[in-house]
Amino acid sequence: MIICLQLNLLVEKVAWLSFGKRTWTLEFPFADKNLLDLKIIQINKYWFISCVYGHPVTHLRPQLWERLSDIGLNRKEAWGLIGDFNDIRSNDEKLGGPRMALASFQAFQNMLDTCMMFELGSSGNGFTWGGTRNDQWIQCKLDRCFGNPSWFSLFPNSHQWFLERFGSDHRPVLVNFINDHELFRGHFRFDKRLTDDPSCTAAIHKSWKSEISQGAYSSIFSLNECRRAISMWKRGSDSNAQKKIKRLRIALDDLKSKAIPCWPHINHLKDQLGKAYADEESFWRQKSR
Repeated sequence: MIICLQLNLLVEKVAWLSFGKRTWTLEFPFADKNLLDLKIIQINKYWFISCVYGHPVTHLRPQLWERLSDIGLNRKEAWGLIGDFNDIRSNDEKLGGPRMALASFQAFQNMLDTCMMFELGSSGNGFTWGGTRNDQWIQCKLDRCFGNPSWFSLFPNSHQWFLERFGSDHRPVLVNFINDHELFRGHFRFDKRLTDDPSCTAAIHKSWKSEISQGAYSSIFSLNECRRAISMWKRGSDSNAQKKIKRLRIALDDLKSKAIPCWPHINHLKDQLGKAYADEESFWRQKSR
């Protein structure tokens, strides 16, 4: 489900959020560059969401965990934590590189225990960050969403999806409070790029030489037969730039997720992806007219 949100700031630390035909009130109990604490109020209920960015400097990070712990000691309402925590709970949440001391996980884990936070159910690859450190490829579970018991009571179907990592060293995380999926069915549209493909041209020629097209029928039947031939050709070919982009991005993401990535293959996929994006740009240039 795609939702358009309109945020209108009214006064400091208060806002209104338009959500379809409903209007929610937002309050900001606390905000700085590492923590944005939100209170979301509906007519008959409210909950909290804290957007977190763990301090990149390791020895400064516990200050944020202490602040969240202080909040958690007095907050029993539904509360979710989401963001890039820049921290992990154990060596099991890390691939590659040297193992870390158990004490390095303690401050983050203590904060989660104090706030009674549990990670949401998830889909996809949870190792959301990947990068090279000292010539070693390392991946960690840095980005995620947690909720306290009241959160799961209010949003029992909340779930997080770890999406593909593309154009960044982090995966985006999509969090839905409820499972709501809408299916969309597309329609056939002729794409002038297909005329540059010899196999498509052959399919069109074949349709015009078919019994229906050569018979004593209206030209409408010939056009329908041609349209059907092009549709069948498209289903059996790799002509859809959007699908090709999706396939290449998934393949690229899978390669980068390996313990020892094959960089020549990655560069080859990047070249193919660039061509697919050029095809997609050509398609939208035509459609914009």
